[in-house]
Amino acid sequence: MITTPGTPGSNGRRKIVRGLAGGVVLLLAAAGVAVAGHNDPPARVAVGRAAPESTTSSTDAPTSTSLDPTTTGTPPTSSAPAPPRPATTSAPHSSSSAPRTTAAPRPAPPPPPPPTGFTAAFYYGWYPSSFSNPGTKYHPTDGAYDSNNLGEVQHQISEMRYAGMQGAIASWWGPASSLPYGYAQVDRAFGVDLQAAHGTPFQWAVYFESGSPAFGDRSVGALQSYMAYVRDHYAGDPNYLHMAGRPVIFVWPNAGDGCDMVQRWHDANIGFYIVQKRFDGWQSCTGLADSWHEYSPNVYRSVLSPYSYSVSPGFNRYDSQGPYLARDPGQFDAAVAAMAAAPVQWKLVTTFNEWGEGTAVEPAAEWGTQYLDILHNHLGSR
Repeated sequence: MITTPGTPGSNGRRKIVRGLAGGVVLLLAAAGVAVAGHNDPPARVAVGRAAPESTTSSTDAPTSTSLDPTTTGTPPTSSAPAPPRPATTSAPHSSSSAPRTTAAPRPAPPPPPPPTGFTAAFYYGWYPSSFSNPGTKYHPTDGAYDSNNLGEVQHQISEMRYAGMQGAIASWWGPASSLPYGYAQVDRAFGVDLQAAHGTPFQWAVYFESGSPAFGDRSVGALQSYMAYVRDHYAGDPNYLHMAGRPVIFVWPNAGDGCDMVQRWHDANIGFYIVQKRFDGWQSCTGLADSWHEYSPNVYRSVLSPYSYSVSPGFNRYDSQGPYLARDPGQFDAAVAAMAAAPVQWKLVTTFNEWGEGTAVEPAAEWGTQYLDILHNHLGSR
């Protein structure tokens, strides 16, 4: 299991490694693969993200700790009627002769203010239709859907567009050929995501999950090979997100990553627009990334001005005793209203469909289309 120590409620800084959570548990169950116990790292694939220290808004990311997931019982089912759903739409150096002096290196300057207002949701394409362990406390209105089903993804795109999303950032764990079944299906699903968006203005970008077993080597050369795969397989699609004429890649760091890792991405870049995630000390290397973002499921809102503003509807992991962030539509409404007015580059929803962690705004028997409606009321349709 990929994890780092930490105790909920402690005052020290805690670190986490983000993992596939409930999603790959579902995929492995569908493939007939047993999920190993806590002391069996080779077969362990599920890793939690964070328990919050508070449920208030913050300009800094809250500290967090990793959690060791367990399997749940039989899948819940819902007999509630499906709520109404949106319809599916298909500068050069000076040549001065003055003597040169050697100056101490200075931090790279921050990038110019970015364009504002791209709205997107974090998205997870790891669900099979035949799973027997849903790994969630909730009941998706669409039931146990298949992330590789073109019609289902088209329907999800229509929902996200109704909620004001211009695009989605899809969790990506590397090339299918270098991964076991559960992870490999995520790569294949991303191709379906792009195909499902054809004929619409909806855009997709990959979320590079640094903790993937496919990314054990993160040298400059290895990073270039991963980016080359995305470029060659996906970035040429008309519905792949571009910024400033370059394909966009979001990066989730490993615990302990800092400016040295951001420097490595900078040195490896083969023409991508790289959006790094905030970490302690990120201000020292802002100029090494094209942009920055935050992913904070355990607070209703998180501001990283002028780069990103993110909102969360709640955070209630399938293996926890209670919610880390209780669902409160009023709090979510206020957070989305503030995000809509914020002069930032990225306006992000955490998440569209991370069911294992209970952060989804995708319709469910428990809340219908309430969260999509709140987003629609403030962001309109796309």
